[in-house]
Amino acid sequence: MEEKLRKLGLSQTEARVYLALLDLGTSLAGDITKRANVNRTNCYDALQKLMTKGLVSFVVKANRKYFHAETPLKFLALLKEEEEQLKEKEKEVKNFLPFLLQKTKSSIEYPQATIFRGKKGIKSIYEDVLRYKDPRIFGSSGKFKENLDTFFSLFQKRVKECHIKGRLIEAEKVRGTEITKHFTTKYLPNSYITLISTLVYGDKVAIISWTSNPIGFVIEDKQTANSFKVYFDFMWQQAKA
Repeated sequence: MEEKLRKLGLSQTEARVYLALLDLGTSLAGDITKRANVNRTNCYDALQKLMTKGLVSFVVKANRKYFHAETPLKFLALLKEEEEQLKEKEKEVKNFLPFLLQKTKSSIEYPQATIFRGKKGIKSIYEDVLRYKDPRIFGSSGKFKENLDTFFSLFQKRVKECHIKGRLIEAEKVRGTEITKHFTTKYLPNSYITLISTLVYGDKVAIISWTSNPIGFVIEDKQTANSFKVYFDFMWQQAKA
């Protein structure tokens, strides 16, 4: 029976005291203590909590407190009260939930993706790279200079002026050319040449396809950038100085 009362929200001591009172009827605290087999301090504490819950009351006779267990039907009333309180809490949650969800949305960082078309768009990507001190670039050996020769020279000049310390992974065919002039460079076989350049800088990854009408995709996302940095570092270990 104690276990069943505990499931209704009573502590072990409260359950013992309440059952003792049901057996004894109106009683003094000392008698309840003996019947419930708990110490006096714990008994008084349990009686106070049971009175707060409306399960015990007392009367004073000749300056002595006599405690009385309320009808067990009180448990139904308590459950009903808890049910009403839960409904009120549910209403409160529903009222402020949209606000919390909005804050959650605003705190989540979603990846940003931008498409750049044509040579002017590709220039915008490289101009953005100049804002960062340690870009990692690999692929498409020589395609940047081949497609944007005048801008390539200006870019190289700005790299020097801005003291950018980037790293390149290029094909052997460009070893010793101006393409590698201002970057620390390692090399892979010429079979590595593709139409794709990948630039990793800050929290951004730019992928440029050097077709007749070049197109670039820039993804701004820290996790994505970190993944490409890991990939670049692996390739860097494989490449030759």
